[in-house]
Amino acid sequence: MPNRTRPIRKEICLNEQELSVVRHKMNQLGTRNFGAYARKMLIDGYIIKVDYTEQKKLAAAVSRITTNINHVCRRIFDRILEVCVPIMFDGDSFRKSTAADNLKRAARLLG
Repeated sequence: MPNRTRPIRKEICLNEQELSVVRHKMNQLGTRNFGAYARKMLIDGYIIKVDYTEQKKLAAAVSRITTNINHVCRRIFDRILEVCVPIMFDGDSFRKSTAADNLKRAARLLG
């Protein structure tokens, strides 16, 4: 092989799925020569680099805010448990009866 026009050899390893995708793309182009296809893609192929720095900064800020909110909620809950005494309430809820009265009054006004 000393008379080759391309003496430098490069090899790649693929799994079955990757090989299937490469073969499919080669069929779409109508080529059977893997070396020619790989050379063309490596030289003329596109590289798309996406910059996620702003999204990462936003995610970090949201994470900090969430942590602060959780910390505040824990402090409030701890304070409630510290200050308040649980009681047993057996009677009817005055809020339910007030809400029912308000609903009846609204129905009379509207209809």
